[in-house]
Amino acid sequence: MVNDGQTIALGGMLFSNQSNEDRKVPFFGNLPVVGKAFFTSNTKSIKDRELILFVTPYIITDPSMLQAPNPPDKRLYFENEMAPFWKVKDKQWYKQLKDGQEKKTDFDGYFNVRKKLIDSTLSALDQSAKAPASGQS
Repeated sequence: MVNDGQTIALGGMLFSNQSNEDRKVPFFGNLPVVGKAFFTSNTKSIKDRELILFVTPYIITDPSMLQAPNPPDKRLYFENEMAPFWKVKDKQWYKQLKDGQEKKTDFDGYFNVRKKLIDSTLSALDQSAKAPASGQS
């Protein structure tokens, strides 16, 4: 029994995959003693996976609580959304991004802060180098 909105976990499917792999250099891997020692490698791997389902039931008391999903304006295809870097400028989403959603980077402010940090570090190093070492005569 589960209350309205309470999440329960259903589990129990465990997948286990064990594999042994032998790799060797052709001809040299077949040589007795030397082939096994220097030209052959053995790999053992164990992969375990467990499937757990989380279920959250909701009791619908009023049919108006249900909303019909809105269909998308147009279909999205993988080929239309993904592109090699040299074809990105032809894509619709890139054109929309370029039209006004792009945030301008303040390079002057960045380099001014960077210059101030470098100057303060160098001046602190100069002051520590000019200060006389204590305990020496």
